[in-house]
Amino acid sequence: MRPGIDPKVDYAFKKLFGSEANLPLLIHLLNAVLQLPPGRQVTGLELLNPFNEKERAEDKLSVVDVKARDQSGRQFHVEMQTEAHWFFPSRTLYYWSRLHAQRLLAGDFFQTLRPTVSICFLNGVLFEDVPEYHGIYTLREERSQVVLTKDLAIHMLELPNLPAAERLSGPCDAWCYFLRHGQEL
Repeated sequence: MRPGIDPKVDYAFKKLFGSEANLPLLIHLLNAVLQLPPGRQVTGLELLNPFNEKERAEDKLSVVDVKARDQSGRQFHVEMQTEAHWFFPSRTLYYWSRLHAQRLLAGDFFQTLRPTVSICFLNGVLFEDVPEYHGIYTLREERSQVVLTKDLAIHMLELPNLPAAERLSGPCDAWCYFLRHGQEL
């Protein structure tokens, strides 16, 4: 990547992670963020149409940065946001639900649904009370913390909360550092 190009800019982000030529980058990014155990890691991807098509004229048309499906049928929505607006969690859940719902066809059993994961990089702080830069949101019972389903995970990575360069560790930190400071590297 040329110096001076900000990887957070929509076109650059989509070119880096949403093109067939750069699928190995997207695979590495997903594995870095998800930190899956051996045997469950992403090894192959198919890019999907980033448009959430309208079914009726009054439906909302939405376009995400990157949508992909891996070798086991898991689906991924990857998004870069230059600002952390208060409504972003609702928007992310909407994108997640549209992608998840597209997988069920007439005659399919619900147990055939595979997990859908949203990964959102934010160039702002959405949750002031959370000091960690990487939040993982799932569906849990509030008191007992019993997980309702493992089919939903939303990762929010708030780049301004990334630790200082000398305290970075692991591939996820490295990717986030690149996204935050890429135009300077």
